[in-house]
Amino acid sequence: MATYNLQTGADGYFQKLSAEFTVLQKTVDFAKATGSASGDTGDVLEVISVPANFYVHGVIVKVTTASTTASSVVEVGDATDPNGWLTTSAATMDSTGVKAADGAYVSANGKFYASADSIDITLGTTEPENGICEVIVVGFQC
Repeated sequence: MATYNLQTGADGYFQKLSAEFTVLQKTVDFAKATGSASGDTGDVLEVISVPANFYVHGVIVKVTTASTTASSVVEVGDATDPNGWLTTSAATMDSTGVKAADGAYVSANGKFYASADSIDITLGTTEPENGICEVIVVGFQC
């Protein structure tokens, strides 16, 4: 019985493998993004384009400038589940720091996007006035 090494390209073909994670990042200034200090409840900001056949392992929201409105909240998700990555209970914008992801996609260890989509921020009932955050997506192309 023979052993054939197909990993190194001995047969003239190479395996498709990438163990590298890709980081997609966008800074969101709510005043500039919405054209007003805060935008309106339910406004959707399409923040990061996710290419087809991409596996998102996680989404991080880091508030760098706190909203001047107390109890301001957002949701982070996509067209399928607007709070699939962060729910309003996790994504409070009135204090700086990294917000712990708690949506359904986190429980499922990420999400595979078979077709192109976007990571979206949906403004909550108390919109973040003058706040700035970074949205960071970690994943890899399949």
